[in-house]
Amino acid sequence: MMERMGYRKGDTLGTRGGLLEPLSAQRAPSRSGLGSAAQQIQQKRPEYRLDSSRQILDQEEFRASISSESDLKRCARQVKAAQRVCQNLESRADAPDRPPVEYRELTGAVDSETQQFMALDQPTRLARILKYLVDKHHYCFWCAVRYDNLEDLLKNCPGPLEAHHE
Repeated sequence: MMERMGYRKGDTLGTRGGLLEPLSAQRAPSRSGLGSAAQQIQQKRPEYRLDSSRQILDQEEFRASISSESDLKRCARQVKAAQRVCQNLESRADAPDRPPVEYRELTGAVDSETQQFMALDQPTRLARILKYLVDKHHYCFWCAVRYDNLEDLLKNCPGPLEAHHE
């Protein structure tokens, strides 16, 4: 039957070439399971250890990079949340015809001024949005409170930074 399909004695099966010799069955020593041979090979490999000072330094660098990466992601989430607050406050008040650059990207109106704002790093964007909220709406993002006026905000809000609100 295989000869009718194109197989010739001494050739390999398949179009890409294959094994001429069949796979051999090997008895596993001492009732060990599949993959035990691979484990034995890995155990025989030489171990490469870094000196302890280098290993600690690598761990600290890794933790710092993860920390700064998670801080940037957290800051990006805060930027979006602050932009939504701006948008909500503007919708309640007499909104201008053209939204301020601080939350304009949420409306889909992206112009050169918005692109410049979006090119800023996340902490700078957050600071500008929070300043806009305080100046225009007397709103503290960290307190989540809209104050009557700027004096009321300065009197009752612990401070402009998130750390002041902990």
